[in-house]
Amino acid sequence: FRYKKRVYKQASLDEKQLAKLHTKTNLKKCMDHIQHRLVEKITKMLDRGLDPNFHDLETGETPLTLAAQLDDSVEVIKALKNGGAHLDFRAKDGMTALHKAARARNQVALKTLLELGASPDYKDSYGLTPLYHTAIVGGDPYCCELLLHEHATVCCKDENGWHEIHQACRYGHVQHLEHLLFYGADMSAQNASGNTALHICALYNQDSCARVLLFRGGNKELKNYNSQTPFQPQKAATRDHRWVSVASSHTSAAQAPPDTRSQGRPAICIPQSAALKQLHLCMKIVSSLGASLLFATNESHTEKPRHRSQLENSSSTETGTSSIATQRLHFALTG
Repeated sequence: FRYKKRVYKQASLDEKQLAKLHTKTNLKKCMDHIQHRLVEKITKMLDRGLDPNFHDLETGETPLTLAAQLDDSVEVIKALKNGGAHLDFRAKDGMTALHKAARARNQVALKTLLELGASPDYKDSYGLTPLYHTAIVGGDPYCCELLLHEHATVCCKDENGWHEIHQACRYGHVQHLEHLLFYGADMSAQNASGNTALHICALYNQDSCARVLLFRGGNKELKNYNSQTPFQPQKAATRDHRWVSVASSHTSAAQAPPDTRSQGRPAICIPQSAALKQLHLCMKIVSSLGASLLFATNESHTEKPRHRSQLENSSSTETGTSSIATQRLHFALTG
């Protein structure tokens, strides 16, 4: 049994020619060609043996990371890839071309890099994925959805324990939050302080994200490491009436509904002694009013039919008496 061996042929390149090709002037010229999307000139430089895996001395960008941030750069990215550019080659800040495209919200470049074989789980120098950066920058949720569709790993966390779902709730990116939840993000994930996504919504007054979490079944009773639930006071200076309305609109089934019969009407505070006096006065007026009405009714049944003018006079007199009694009753009630 013999192991097979791969044979690599050495390219016939002159070392002096390569040294002249990789001067600062030529490297800067290559970056300028990429900036202006001059595909033919880029291809010629690569065919002569230029290595596209280098860092710009001024910006720290690589040719591929620079192209990933430009609009209409599909052909440039393909030319660099065919010329030997590594998809996971990082810039000086530790980000790959996929990270740069995600942060720039460049949908076309992101899709092109994924089609060329870039992994959606590339991590930068802080251990963060492109999906994590899309949750921070927001914008069109297509980049987030595209990465998730390409099986990007969810629940990446930074040094403080913040997941993508925490960042989406912090900045109020509701559509990104919906996509993350659909692809299995953990709503009960806690950061280094024990705060869940609902706690973050309360801290940053993101009521729209809180409604989404509650609608999806988020646990509002889960406490952080300070033994506080999301509905308990976090920072009084950052809370407003919107979060209070969210909390009140999602009461638990075990709690009784609040009494709303007196909403919209001002409360009347009357001292006890004054209230008793007004009560006795109202009882007297009501009793006298009822007696007068009863007497008028009995009289109308017992008396003989009178003239039309007499009937009109008597009805007007009764109407005046009842209106005076009604006014006295209203005055007694209103004080």
